Amino acid sequence: MPVQITNAEGQYIFTAQDLEAPLGENGLSSFAAMFQRTLYKERMYPTSQIPKPLDTWYKRGLFGRVDRLQNTIIPKTINLKQIGDAKEPVFALNFVADAFSRFANHMGKAFRMGAVQKSGYKALLAPVAVAGYNDPTRQFNQFHQTLAEAFIVNFKPPREEPIEDFRTFLKYYIPFLTQLAASFPITKTNFVLSYTMDPMCNGLSVSIFDGDAADDKLKYEKFILDPNFEFYTNAAKKFGFLVDKNKPWILTADLFTKALMDRVEYYVVPVTYAPITPFNFFNVYYDSTYLTDFDDLKEILLSAYRYLVSGASLCQKETICPNGIFSYKSYPRQRYDKEALTALIDPKMLIDFYIDLRQAESSFAVDPGHIKMLRRRVYQIYKILTPSPFTPFERAAAEINKEYRRYIYPAALERLTGKLSAPLPRRAAPLPPDVAIGAAET
Repeated sequence: MPVQITNAEGQYIFTAQDLEAPLGENGLSSFAAMFQRTLYKERMYPTSQIPKPLDTWYKRGLFGRVDRLQNTIIPKTINLKQIGDAKEPVFALNFVADAFSRFANHMGKAFRMGAVQKSGYKALLAPVAVAGYNDPTRQFNQFHQTLAEAFIVNFKPPREEPIEDFRTFLKYYIPFLTQLAASFPITKTNFVLSYTMDPMCNGLSVSIFDGDAADDKLKYEKFILDPNFEFYTNAAKKFGFLVDKNKPWILTADLFTKALMDRVEYYVVPVTYAPITPFNFFNVYYDSTYLTDFDDLKEILLSAYRYLVSGASLCQKETICPNGIFSYKSYPRQRYDKEALTALIDPKMLIDFYIDLRQAESSFAVDPGHIKMLRRRVYQIYKILTPSPFTPFERAAAEINKEYRRYIYPAALERLTGKLSAPLPRRAAPLPPDVAIGAAET
Protein backbone atom coordinates (compact mmCIF):
# COMPACT_ATOMS: atom_id res chain seq x y z
CA MET A 1 0.00 0.00 0.00
CA PRO A 2 1.47 3.39 -0.97
CA VAL A 3 2.18 5.92 1.75
CA GLN A 4 1.52 9.62 1.22
CA ILE A 5 3.66 12.27 2.87
CA THR A 6 2.91 15.94 2.37
CA ASN A 7 5.38 18.75 2.96
CA ALA A 8 5.83 22.30 1.72
CA GLU A 9 7.14 21.10 -1.63
CA GLY A 10 4.11 18.96 -2.46
CA GLN A 11 2.89 15.42 -1.98
CA TYR A 12 4.99 12.27 -2.34
CA ILE A 13 3.67 8.73 -2.64
CA PHE A 14 6.13 6.12 -1.37
CA THR A 15 5.82 2.50 -2.48
CA ALA A 16 6.95 -0.53 -0.48
CA GLN A 17 10.01 -0.77 -2.76
CA ASP A 18 10.90 2.85 -2.01
CA LEU A 19 10.68 2.16 1.69
CA GLU A 20 12.82 -0.98 1.52
CA ALA A 21 15.55 0.47 -0.72
CA PRO A 22 16.20 4.18 -0.18
CA LEU A 23 18.30 5.69 -2.95
CA GLY A 24 19.06 9.16 -1.60
CA GLU A 25 22.46 10.44 -2.72
CA ASN A 26 24.09 13.48 -4.28
CA GLY A 27 23.64 14.04 -8.01
CA LEU A 28 19.89 13.41 -8.16
CA SER A 29 17.47 15.83 -9.79
CA SER A 30 15.86 18.43 -7.52
CA PHE A 31 12.59 16.49 -7.29
CA ALA A 32 14.31 13.13 -6.82
CA ALA A 33 16.58 14.55 -4.12
CA MET A 34 13.61 16.07 -2.26
CA PHE A 35 11.69 12.79 -2.64
CA GLN A 36 14.53 10.70 -1.22
CA ARG A 37 15.36 13.17 1.59
CA THR A 38 11.73 13.21 2.62
CA LEU A 39 11.58 9.41 2.47
CA TYR A 40 14.56 9.10 4.81
CA LYS A 41 13.41 11.91 7.09
CA GLU A 42 9.80 10.75 7.46
CA ARG A 43 9.93 6.96 7.11
CA MET A 44 13.40 5.41 7.24
CA TYR A 45 14.60 6.69 10.59
CA PRO A 46 12.81 4.96 13.50
CA THR A 47 10.22 7.08 15.28
CA SER A 48 9.31 4.81 18.20
CA GLN A 49 11.10 3.09 21.08
CA ILE A 50 14.32 5.07 20.64
CA PRO A 51 15.22 8.59 21.74
CA LYS A 52 14.42 11.37 19.34
CA PRO A 53 17.57 12.08 17.32
CA LEU A 54 19.26 15.40 16.68
CA ASP A 55 17.93 16.71 13.35
CA THR A 56 20.72 18.99 12.13
CA TRP A 57 19.31 19.33 8.60
CA TYR A 58 15.82 20.54 9.36
CA LYS A 59 15.36 21.65 12.97
CA ARG A 60 18.63 21.99 14.89
CA GLY A 61 21.10 23.14 12.26
CA LEU A 62 22.54 25.81 14.56
CA PHE A 63 22.93 23.49 17.56
CA GLY A 64 26.13 24.47 19.38
CA ARG A 65 26.66 27.52 17.18
CA VAL A 66 24.46 29.99 19.04
CA ASP A 67 24.00 30.68 22.74
CA ARG A 68 20.76 31.34 24.61
CA LEU A 69 20.71 34.96 23.38
CA GLN A 70 21.20 33.98 19.71
CA ASN A 71 24.80 35.18 19.65
CA THR A 72 27.03 33.20 17.29
CA ILE A 73 29.67 31.32 19.26
CA ILE A 74 32.79 29.21 18.73
CA PRO A 75 34.58 27.00 21.29
CA LYS A 76 37.41 28.35 23.40
CA THR A 77 40.31 26.13 22.38
CA ILE A 78 41.65 26.06 25.94
CA ASN A 79 38.71 23.80 26.82
CA LEU A 80 39.46 21.16 24.16
CA LYS A 81 40.66 17.70 25.17
CA GLN A 82 42.06 14.85 23.09
CA ILE A 83 39.91 11.72 22.94
CA GLY A 84 41.78 8.56 23.85
CA ASP A 85 42.21 5.45 21.66
CA ALA A 86 41.69 7.36 18.38
CA LYS A 87 44.10 6.43 15.57
CA GLU A 88 44.64 10.11 14.77
CA PRO A 89 44.37 13.03 17.23
CA VAL A 90 40.68 13.83 17.73
CA PHE A 91 39.51 16.64 20.01
CA ALA A 92 36.26 17.74 21.63
CA LEU A 93 35.30 19.93 24.57
CA ASN A 94 36.70 18.35 27.73
CA PHE A 95 33.42 17.06 29.16
CA VAL A 96 32.43 15.67 25.74
CA ALA A 97 35.72 13.79 25.45
CA ASP A 98 35.19 12.36 28.93
CA ALA A 99 31.61 11.30 28.19
CA PHE A 100 32.59 9.65 24.90
CA SER A 101 35.36 7.64 26.56
CA ARG A 102 32.86 6.34 29.13
CA PHE A 103 30.36 5.53 26.36
CA ALA A 104 33.01 3.63 24.36
CA ASN A 105 34.04 1.67 27.45
CA HIS A 106 30.40 0.81 28.11
CA MET A 107 29.95 -0.52 24.57
CA GLY A 108 33.12 -2.60 24.93
CA LYS A 109 31.88 -4.07 28.20
CA ALA A 110 28.50 -4.86 26.61
CA PHE A 111 30.30 -6.75 23.83
CA ARG A 112 32.37 -8.79 26.27
CA MET A 113 29.33 -9.64 28.41
CA GLY A 114 27.21 -10.67 25.42
CA ALA A 115 24.67 -7.87 25.87
CA VAL A 116 24.85 -7.06 22.14
CA GLN A 117 24.76 -9.18 19.03
CA LYS A 118 28.36 -9.78 17.98
CA SER A 119 27.37 -10.02 14.33
CA GLY A 120 26.60 -6.31 14.31
CA TYR A 121 28.59 -3.53 12.68
CA LYS A 122 31.98 -3.01 14.35
CA ALA A 123 31.66 0.80 14.47
CA LEU A 124 28.69 0.38 16.81
CA LEU A 125 30.11 -2.48 18.84
CA ALA A 126 33.52 -0.91 19.44
CA PRO A 127 33.13 2.83 18.81
CA VAL A 128 36.35 4.74 18.18
CA ALA A 129 36.49 8.47 17.49
CA VAL A 130 37.49 9.18 13.89
CA ALA A 131 36.58 12.89 13.80
CA GLY A 132 35.79 15.65 16.24
CA TYR A 133 36.34 19.38 16.60
CA ASN A 134 37.11 21.15 13.32
CA ASP A 135 38.49 24.65 13.94
CA PRO A 136 35.95 27.21 12.62
CA THR A 137 38.55 30.00 12.49
CA ARG A 138 40.78 27.94 10.21
CA GLN A 139 37.82 27.23 7.93
CA PHE A 140 36.91 30.93 7.92
CA ASN A 141 40.46 31.97 7.02
CA GLN A 142 40.67 29.42 4.21
CA PHE A 143 37.38 30.71 2.80
CA HIS A 144 38.67 34.28 2.72
CA GLN A 145 41.96 33.24 1.21
CA THR A 146 39.96 31.68 -1.64
CA LEU A 147 37.93 34.89 -2.06
CA ALA A 148 41.07 37.02 -2.15
CA GLU A 149 42.70 34.77 -4.74
CA ALA A 150 39.56 34.86 -6.91
CA PHE A 151 39.39 38.66 -6.73
CA ILE A 152 43.06 39.24 -7.51
CA VAL A 153 43.10 36.79 -10.41
CA ASN A 154 39.85 37.99 -12.02
CA PHE A 155 39.40 41.67 -11.15
CA LYS A 156 40.72 44.15 -13.72
CA PRO A 157 40.82 47.72 -12.38
CA PRO A 158 40.47 50.65 -14.79
CA ARG A 159 43.79 51.27 -16.56
CA GLU A 160 43.75 54.91 -15.52
CA GLU A 161 43.31 53.97 -11.83
CA PRO A 162 45.23 50.78 -11.04
CA ILE A 163 45.68 49.37 -7.56
CA GLU A 164 48.80 51.29 -6.60
CA ASP A 165 48.31 51.39 -2.84
CA PHE A 166 46.23 50.02 0.02
CA ARG A 167 43.63 52.79 -0.16
CA THR A 168 42.96 52.08 -3.82
CA PHE A 169 42.74 48.37 -3.07
CA LEU A 170 40.08 49.00 -0.41
CA LYS A 171 38.12 51.10 -2.91
CA TYR A 172 37.68 47.97 -5.04
CA TYR A 173 37.79 45.10 -2.55
CA ILE A 174 35.24 46.39 -0.03
CA PRO A 175 32.43 46.72 -2.65
CA PHE A 176 33.39 43.26 -3.94
CA LEU A 177 32.89 41.69 -0.49
CA THR A 178 29.74 43.70 0.19
CA GLN A 179 28.16 42.51 -3.03
CA LEU A 180 29.04 38.89 -2.25
CA ALA A 181 27.57 39.11 1.25
CA ALA A 182 24.02 38.69 -0.05
CA SER A 183 24.99 35.19 -1.27
CA PHE A 184 28.00 34.19 0.81
CA PRO A 185 28.59 35.06 4.48
CA ILE A 186 31.59 37.37 4.83
CA THR A 187 31.65 37.99 8.59
CA LYS A 188 32.69 35.15 10.88
CA THR A 189 29.45 35.66 12.81
CA ASN A 190 27.42 34.54 9.81
CA PHE A 191 29.98 32.21 8.25
CA VAL A 192 29.81 29.99 11.37
CA LEU A 193 26.04 29.71 10.88
CA SER A 194 26.22 28.80 7.20
CA TYR A 195 26.19 25.42 5.46
CA THR A 196 29.76 26.17 4.42
CA MET A 197 30.86 25.59 8.00
CA ASP A 198 31.57 22.02 9.10
CA PRO A 199 28.96 21.07 11.76
CA MET A 200 31.83 19.60 13.79
CA CYS A 201 32.95 23.15 14.57
CA ASN A 202 31.11 23.28 17.89
CA GLY A 203 33.29 20.89 19.90
CA LEU A 204 30.19 18.95 20.98
CA SER A 205 30.24 16.17 18.38
CA VAL A 206 32.23 12.98 17.87
CA SER A 207 32.08 10.81 14.75
CA ILE A 208 32.67 7.05 14.88
CA PHE A 209 32.53 6.47 11.12
CA ASP A 210 33.71 8.28 8.01
CA GLY A 211 30.64 8.14 5.78
CA ASP A 212 28.78 10.16 3.18
CA ALA A 213 25.75 11.82 4.75
CA ALA A 214 24.09 11.97 1.32
CA ASP A 215 24.06 8.17 0.98
CA ASP A 216 20.73 7.16 2.57
CA LYS A 217 21.21 3.51 1.67
CA LEU A 218 24.48 3.41 3.63
CA LYS A 219 22.84 4.98 6.69
CA TYR A 220 19.85 2.64 6.49
CA GLU A 221 21.67 -0.65 5.92
CA LYS A 222 24.81 -0.17 8.06
CA PHE A 223 23.27 1.66 11.00
CA ILE A 224 19.47 1.75 11.23
CA LEU A 225 19.04 -1.94 10.31
CA ASP A 226 21.91 -3.04 12.55
CA PRO A 227 20.67 -5.40 15.30
CA ASN A 228 22.47 -3.27 17.88
CA PHE A 229 21.15 0.14 16.78
CA GLU A 230 18.62 0.18 19.62
CA PHE A 231 21.30 -0.60 22.19
CA TYR A 232 23.66 1.97 20.62
CA THR A 233 21.12 4.80 20.74
CA ASN A 234 20.04 3.94 24.30
CA ALA A 235 23.64 3.79 25.49
CA ALA A 236 24.41 7.11 23.79
CA LYS A 237 21.49 8.71 25.60
CA LYS A 238 22.59 7.22 28.91
CA PHE A 239 25.99 8.90 28.58
CA GLY A 240 24.59 12.23 27.44
CA PHE A 241 24.64 12.02 23.64
CA LEU A 242 22.11 12.47 20.86
CA VAL A 243 22.44 10.41 17.69
CA ASP A 244 22.41 12.60 14.59
CA LYS A 245 19.35 11.70 12.51
CA ASN A 246 21.05 12.48 9.22
CA LYS A 247 24.45 11.01 10.15
CA PRO A 248 23.76 8.29 12.73
CA TRP A 249 27.49 7.74 13.22
CA ILE A 250 27.81 11.18 14.84
CA LEU A 251 27.13 11.61 18.56
CA THR A 252 26.45 15.11 19.85
CA ALA A 253 26.34 16.21 23.47
CA ASP A 254 22.78 16.59 24.76
CA LEU A 255 23.45 19.82 26.60
CA PHE A 256 22.14 20.42 30.12
CA THR A 257 20.86 16.88 30.64
CA LYS A 258 21.88 15.27 33.91
CA ALA A 259 24.11 12.75 32.14
CA LEU A 260 26.12 15.54 30.54
CA MET A 261 26.15 17.91 33.51
CA ASP A 262 27.60 15.09 35.61
CA ARG A 263 30.67 15.31 33.36
CA VAL A 264 30.70 19.12 33.34
CA GLU A 265 30.80 19.12 37.16
CA TYR A 266 34.38 17.84 37.00
CA TYR A 267 35.41 21.27 35.69
CA VAL A 268 35.10 24.78 37.14
CA VAL A 269 35.03 28.40 36.02
CA PRO A 270 38.63 29.62 35.55
CA VAL A 271 39.98 32.09 38.14
CA THR A 272 36.89 31.97 40.40
CA TYR A 273 36.68 28.14 40.56
CA ALA A 274 32.90 28.45 40.70
CA PRO A 275 30.83 25.49 39.45
CA ILE A 276 29.77 25.46 35.80
CA THR A 277 25.99 25.71 35.39
CA PRO A 278 23.59 26.13 32.46
CA PHE A 279 23.63 29.86 33.22
CA ASN A 280 27.39 30.40 32.84
CA PHE A 281 28.12 27.45 30.53
CA PHE A 282 28.41 29.43 27.28
CA ASN A 283 30.62 32.08 28.88
CA VAL A 284 33.00 29.38 30.08
CA TYR A 285 33.17 27.22 26.97
CA TYR A 286 32.56 29.61 24.08
CA ASP A 287 33.54 33.01 22.67
CA SER A 288 31.02 35.28 20.94
CA THR A 289 32.23 35.84 17.39
CA TYR A 290 30.90 39.39 17.12
CA LEU A 291 33.56 40.55 19.60
CA THR A 292 36.30 39.76 17.07
CA ASP A 293 34.42 40.60 13.87
CA PHE A 294 36.15 43.96 13.45
CA ASP A 295 39.59 42.44 14.02
CA ASP A 296 38.67 39.73 11.52
CA LEU A 297 37.64 42.33 8.93
CA LYS A 298 40.93 44.18 9.32
CA GLU A 299 42.83 40.93 8.87
CA ILE A 300 40.74 40.02 5.82
CA LEU A 301 41.57 43.32 4.12
CA LEU A 302 45.24 43.26 5.07
CA SER A 303 45.76 39.62 4.08
CA ALA A 304 44.14 40.15 0.69
CA TYR A 305 46.40 43.14 -0.01
CA ARG A 306 49.45 41.19 1.14
CA TYR A 307 48.51 38.41 -1.27
CA LEU A 308 48.28 40.97 -4.11
CA VAL A 309 51.64 42.58 -3.34
CA SER A 310 53.44 39.26 -2.89
CA GLY A 311 52.27 38.09 -6.31
CA ALA A 312 52.53 41.35 -8.21
CA SER A 313 54.66 44.06 -6.59
CA LEU A 314 54.42 46.32 -9.65
CA CYS A 315 51.41 48.04 -11.15
CA GLN A 316 50.98 49.70 -14.53
CA LYS A 317 49.26 53.01 -15.17
CA GLU A 318 47.97 54.18 -18.53
CA THR A 319 48.13 57.83 -19.60
CA ILE A 320 47.48 59.68 -22.86
CA CYS A 321 50.31 61.80 -24.19
CA PRO A 322 49.69 65.22 -25.83
CA ASN A 323 50.15 63.60 -29.22
CA GLY A 324 47.30 61.16 -28.49
CA ILE A 325 49.51 58.11 -28.00
CA PHE A 326 48.94 55.89 -24.98
CA SER A 327 51.81 55.65 -22.53
CA TYR A 328 52.28 52.95 -19.90
CA LYS A 329 54.37 53.32 -16.78
CA SER A 330 55.20 50.56 -14.31
CA TYR A 331 56.09 51.34 -10.71
CA PRO A 332 56.06 49.59 -7.34
CA ARG A 333 52.86 49.26 -5.38
CA GLN A 334 52.77 50.44 -1.78
CA ARG A 335 54.70 47.78 0.12
CA TYR A 336 53.02 45.61 2.72
CA ASP A 337 53.62 46.91 6.24
CA LYS A 338 50.92 45.61 8.56
CA GLU A 339 51.24 48.30 11.21
CA ALA A 340 51.35 51.17 8.72
CA LEU A 341 48.47 49.83 6.64
CA THR A 342 46.32 49.15 9.71
CA ALA A 343 46.65 52.83 10.61
CA LEU A 344 45.13 53.70 7.22
CA ILE A 345 41.86 51.87 7.96
CA ASP A 346 39.33 54.53 8.90
CA PRO A 347 37.14 53.43 11.87
CA LYS A 348 33.96 54.96 10.43
CA MET A 349 34.59 53.26 7.10
CA LEU A 350 35.07 49.93 8.88
CA ILE A 351 31.90 50.39 10.94
CA ASP A 352 29.88 51.25 7.81
CA PHE A 353 31.41 48.27 6.02
CA TYR A 354 30.46 45.91 8.87
CA ILE A 355 26.88 47.19 8.98
CA ASP A 356 26.60 46.80 5.20
CA LEU A 357 27.80 43.20 5.48
CA ARG A 358 25.42 42.30 8.32
CA GLN A 359 22.55 43.94 6.43
CA ALA A 360 23.29 41.94 3.26
CA GLU A 361 23.82 38.71 5.22
CA SER A 362 20.42 39.16 6.87
CA SER A 363 18.75 39.51 3.44
CA PHE A 364 18.38 43.27 4.08
CA ALA A 365 16.10 42.64 7.05
CA VAL A 366 16.47 46.06 8.68
CA ASP A 367 14.58 49.05 7.30
CA PRO A 368 16.94 51.45 5.41
CA GLY A 369 15.71 54.38 7.50
CA HIS A 370 16.65 52.55 10.68
CA ILE A 371 20.08 51.77 9.23
CA LYS A 372 20.91 55.48 9.14
CA MET A 373 20.07 55.84 12.82
CA LEU A 374 22.03 52.67 13.61
CA ARG A 375 25.14 54.04 11.90
CA ARG A 376 24.99 57.29 13.90
CA ARG A 377 24.35 55.50 17.19
CA VAL A 378 27.13 52.96 16.69
CA TYR A 379 29.71 55.57 15.75
CA GLN A 380 28.81 57.58 18.86
CA ILE A 381 29.23 54.44 20.98
CA TYR A 382 32.61 53.87 19.33
CA LYS A 383 33.79 57.39 20.24
CA ILE A 384 32.69 57.28 23.90
CA LEU A 385 35.73 57.76 26.14
CA THR A 386 34.33 56.28 29.35
CA PRO A 387 36.22 53.43 31.08
CA SER A 388 35.08 50.03 29.79
CA PRO A 389 36.36 46.44 29.76
CA PHE A 390 35.56 46.43 26.04
CA THR A 391 37.44 48.13 23.22
CA PRO A 392 35.66 50.78 21.12
CA PHE A 393 35.25 48.30 18.27
CA GLU A 394 33.87 45.63 20.63
CA ARG A 395 31.28 48.10 21.91
CA ALA A 396 30.33 48.98 18.35
CA ALA A 397 30.09 45.31 17.37
CA ALA A 398 27.86 44.54 20.36
CA GLU A 399 25.39 47.24 19.35
CA ILE A 400 25.28 46.08 15.74
CA ASN A 401 24.98 42.43 16.74
CA LYS A 402 22.02 43.25 19.00
CA GLU A 403 20.22 44.52 15.90
CA TYR A 404 20.96 41.56 13.63
CA ARG A 405 21.10 38.47 15.85
CA ARG A 406 17.31 38.17 15.66
CA TYR A 407 17.59 37.36 11.94
CA ILE A 408 19.89 34.34 12.10
CA TYR A 409 17.13 31.80 11.28
CA PRO A 410 15.69 31.71 7.74
CA ALA A 411 12.09 32.85 7.43
CA ALA A 412 11.09 29.56 5.75
CA LEU A 413 12.53 27.29 8.45
CA GLU A 414 9.17 25.80 9.50
CA ARG A 415 8.42 24.80 5.90
CA LEU A 416 11.30 22.33 5.98
CA THR A 417 9.88 20.01 8.62
CA GLY A 418 7.19 18.30 6.51
CA LYS A 419 3.92 16.72 7.56
CA LEU A 420 2.81 13.10 7.48
CA SER A 421 -0.68 12.77 5.96
CA ALA A 422 -1.30 9.10 6.85
CA PRO A 423 0.20 6.52 9.22
CA LEU A 424 2.49 3.85 7.86
CA PRO A 425 0.65 0.48 7.63
CA ARG A 426 2.03 -2.51 9.50
CA ARG A 427 4.09 -5.04 7.55
CA ALA A 428 5.24 -8.57 8.32
CA ALA A 429 8.85 -7.35 8.00
CA PRO A 430 8.95 -3.90 9.65
CA LEU A 431 10.74 -1.26 7.62
CA PRO A 432 12.63 0.53 10.24
CA PRO A 433 13.28 -2.21 12.85
CA ASP A 434 12.10 -1.87 16.43
CA VAL A 435 14.97 0.06 17.92
CA ALA A 436 14.89 1.93 21.20
CA ILE A 437 15.69 5.24 22.95
CA GLY A 438 14.69 8.90 23.00
CA ALA A 439 16.45 12.24 23.02
CA ALA A 440 14.70 15.53 23.45
CA GLU A 441 14.51 17.73 20.39
CA THR A 442 14.02 21.06 22.04
